[in-house]
Amino acid sequence: MFSAYDREGRKVCLLHYNNEEIKGMREKTFSCPDCGDPVILKTGNYVTPHFSHKPNKRCRHHVEGGEGKYHENGKRDLYYWFQQQGIFVKLEYYIRRIKQRPDLLVKWENKYYAIEFQCSTIPGEVIVNRSRQYLSIGIHPIWLIGMRRISYKSDHIIMQRFEWLFFQKLSKESISPRLLSYCPNVKRCLLFDEPYPYKRKVYGSARIQPLHRFTFAHWFQNIENMKSSFINKWFEIKKMFRLTVPKRLSRQEQIFRNWLYEKGFHPQQLPAYINVPISSHYKIETPLYIWQAFLCIGFIKDQEIGETFTYNQCLEYVERWIMYRNIPFYHDDKEPIYEYLLLLQHLGIIETVGKYTFMKVDNIHLYELLEEALRQDALILQRLQV
Repeated sequence: MFSAYDREGRKVCLLHYNNEEIKGMREKTFSCPDCGDPVILKTGNYVTPHFSHKPNKRCRHHVEGGEGKYHENGKRDLYYWFQQQGIFVKLEYYIRRIKQRPDLLVKWENKYYAIEFQCSTIPGEVIVNRSRQYLSIGIHPIWLIGMRRISYKSDHIIMQRFEWLFFQKLSKESISPRLLSYCPNVKRCLLFDEPYPYKRKVYGSARIQPLHRFTFAHWFQNIENMKSSFINKWFEIKKMFRLTVPKRLSRQEQIFRNWLYEKGFHPQQLPAYINVPISSHYKIETPLYIWQAFLCIGFIKDQEIGETFTYNQCLEYVERWIMYRNIPFYHDDKEPIYEYLLLLQHLGIIETVGKYTFMKVDNIHLYELLEEALRQDALILQRLQV
């Protein structure tokens, strides 16, 4: 951390001093703003000057993630970035009312924001509880993750379950959850919207560039929709799904394939409207093709033409097979099962006879030839681009 109290109780922020001044502080005594225990001033030719607890201390700050050079450098970069925009910013400001010390406390357009740059894995409950405490006194939390936690490619990112906790709603105008990420090593910031996950890969709309080319206002603005190029990519995903079998099957994948084989079907035969992306499917951790196949093959296929069924019946059937994703900082009215039913209506498989009641109007057809399946995949995805 960059801030500590000296013996007289004055707050010392190392970012306000040059290297020579900091070296002159080595013999002074400092204490942690959180727990009050003594901290050590660390400095040197290859060390970013900072304060550190003595070994084995159980300060809340250490228990909830600690800090390292990567985190310190990122926090410093963001601090100077806000200053350069003329935005009020406090580094490691201790909020006594809730006993929290965000990395940065920012005031912008008459609102306070707690900026947290998270680089280590900590329990999700800690993240949620800390955010709730900020909100309880009118401070809006904004979380960034260290970019080394994810792998950014030209059209997708690769990440683990933990990183999903940081998708958030930053403004009332947000059209999708947003992930913010920063790398102090290369000074680049990533804004990532409209997540469409496929296994560990997440496709979406991304904007990545040097931090100095962003303003704080950019964090709240929507990114240009990349749906056209994304749909083309999804055709390749569907093609790979039909043509290849994973070398290692997860337990969930094995259960699904066994279920499909017991019904006499193969993944290559699945209708083109299975494994089709919808805007809210990120809310379900279970792979898209699994829960859509369970709904179409396991439930709708058994209905007679002209027979009606309800959304709640579909939900009750499918929820036995799915696991929802934990995204605590983004909420909207979209429900993936219902959104998928509306897609099937658009494609002419079912019709709406009431807001939550549907009627089957076409049979669920499985393909005999791979060529026909791939042709139908292309046609379905073309209709989604319209």
